[in-house]
Amino acid sequence: MSHHKLITLVLVLAVLIGIAVLQGRRGDRQDAEGPQPGEELFTGLDINAVREIELTASEKSLTLSRPGETWRCPALHDYPVDFSELARRLRELSEVSVVQRVYDGLETPSTYGLGEDEQLLRLKDGGGNVLAELRMGDRQDSGRRAGGGRYVRLDAKPVVMIDSALREWKPDPLEWVDSELVRIPSYRITRLEVDPAGDESYTLVKEGGSLQLAELAEGMEMKDSALRSLRGAFSPVEFTAVADPGKTDAQLGLDRPDTVRVEGEDGFTYTLMLGADAPGGRYLKMAVAYEAPPEPEKPAPAAEGEKPGEAAQKRYEQQLESRREKVREAKEKLEKQQQRFADWRYVVPAAEADKMLTPRAELVREKKADEDGQAPAAPRGDG
Repeated sequence: MSHHKLITLVLVLAVLIGIAVLQGRRGDRQDAEGPQPGEELFTGLDINAVREIELTASEKSLTLSRPGETWRCPALHDYPVDFSELARRLRELSEVSVVQRVYDGLETPSTYGLGEDEQLLRLKDGGGNVLAELRMGDRQDSGRRAGGGRYVRLDAKPVVMIDSALREWKPDPLEWVDSELVRIPSYRITRLEVDPAGDESYTLVKEGGSLQLAELAEGMEMKDSALRSLRGAFSPVEFTAVADPGKTDAQLGLDRPDTVRVEGEDGFTYTLMLGADAPGGRYLKMAVAYEAPPEPEKPAPAAEGEKPGEAAQKRYEQQLESRREKVREAKEKLEKQQQRFADWRYVVPAAEADKMLTPRAELVREKKADEDGQAPAAPRGDG
């Protein structure tokens, strides 16, 4: 081997050794900076210190904030966030652990969904300081937990695979609030009053297990399809937006609304007031009332001057206690709903509002004649 070739070989070897040393140092530095497999992803993060959450995905962003004791959504005029759902998501984050390190994740982030398609979650304290920044990438159907794992990058640390696929943190306001206002199954409705401001009002009453018009002319009958559509409009009632709290009822068309009252078997009566057209629907204001059931009837004496039997007395006391418990729970529910409805007006889809206000004429039709050409008699009890 010539002297020149020997020198060249030595130089190449020195370069290779230098690259290996640098890669080893970088790997050591990444090991020191990031969590190791088996360790929790978030260490030292105080979830209770989080006062603001920023969500970004697909060029959309959303902020949830906690200016006081309640989490709120500024995009919905500071409407309260569904805290049970938010707490569940934060608790899930605090419990995830690292499954493996991804050492080429920083060089090729898009391979792991950590680029344009990533979801960014930024947690801040009350002073606006960033407590943690989590980038969430592709999910994998492998992992230590049911549901697989996910590639993520916490702050400026290396990319890792965690042992949970994590729920979506979408920057959609409706993902973070309880948009269901009420749910009244059709079979529990006992009375339904529809009072459109500029149309004929009517009342439906439950008879024989189904709702019937209180006044139905002879030779007419209910249209089942229209009745099903009307009954189903209240299971559930959900909003798609929140009205500006700064606007008055008159500005929202709620000073002279179309009104629907729904009474249920549980003693609750909901009043739905539909106002002017809104972007994507109609404005809605709600009210709720509750009427407790009557007390159970006291057992009659076994004979004149005698006390009722022990079995009858015990049954009466059990019924009385059961009623007390049901009334207590109902009043708690009433208080929560009244507080919720008192300060807010909503937007419901136009199609759902139309169902609630189904015109009386669409609910009835002429009875079909029998084979002998005679129309069936009107149902018993109809006017």
